[in-house]
Amino acid sequence: MKKIIIPILVLLLLTGYTPYVEVNDLVIVDMLGLEKVDNDYILTINTVYEEKDNNATKSIYKDYVFKGKSLGKVFLEAKKINTKKAYYGHLKLVVFQSKLLDKELINYFQKEFKEMNYLIIGTDSRINDLFKKYNSSSKIIKAVNKEKISNADIHLATFEDYLKDIVNKKRTSTLPVVSLNNNNLVVKGLETYQKNILLSKEQAKITYLLNNKITSFHQSIKLNDKYYEVEFNNVKTLYQQGKVNLLMNIKCSDTSNKKIKELKKVVEELFRKEIDELLTFQNDNNIKLVLPSNDINIIIGADWS
Repeated sequence: MKKIIIPILVLLLLTGYTPYVEVNDLVIVDMLGLEKVDNDYILTINTVYEEKDNNATKSIYKDYVFKGKSLGKVFLEAKKINTKKAYYGHLKLVVFQSKLLDKELINYFQKEFKEMNYLIIGTDSRINDLFKKYNSSSKIIKAVNKEKISNADIHLATFEDYLKDIVNKKRTSTLPVVSLNNNNLVVKGLETYQKNILLSKEQAKITYLLNNKITSFHQSIKLNDKYYEVEFNNVKTLYQQGKVNLLMNIKCSDTSNKKIKELKKVVEELFRKEIDELLTFQNDNNIKLVLPSNDINIIIGADWS
């Protein structure tokens, strides 16, 4: 076996092949954004490369903008960046203009990109402005996850996850939509596939709860004209024999044991009201956001400190 491998390695070296040269011939794409303005597709590509400075290595991010009348043309323009081949193998995030993600676009991405495990979000802000404020995928993802932990009104999903809901047809695919507000990333809600209906932040939270996509979050709960900061942990949704059991533990350090039953009741009533509103909205708009059920049990435990 060695007699075969050695001549092949020698041949590769003689023909000028080295992994180092290959890497330096590539431009690594970290994230990309796609929008449509005046019938032109605008593709913003965020690239990353390593730069050494005083024996330390740091990541340098840079944006490139391409324009084209069609998806094929704009991505063809972006095939090479500064004479180097664009490499999408490390793509972490794709940002779509709000209401742009349709069947044609989904089919194109499914065909052109071998990997589908990159995260996707929508935005109603100009992508160039968004990328200037948050100049790497990690910064946007961190900002989004911060919102998820605080309010549970956004949940990052991959393109593959989005595609599965479309194919399975069990529930409507949703895309979280963010916006720049005073240079801060804020959540607008969830955009539904094809119908382009925007769910509010409250509807988004209940959608995630009933689809078992979140495990913890915080919320301010009003009781007797006083607000309590409540932490929700171990959130789980179980579907059993046509029934939906929504289980959670709540924790609040700013109350006494006498308030436990009252606070539990307020929390249950709050979620019951929001669930009913979501189911009504779902039926009125002929969409499937959660599995329909008239029997949803909310089971609340407590972990008080």
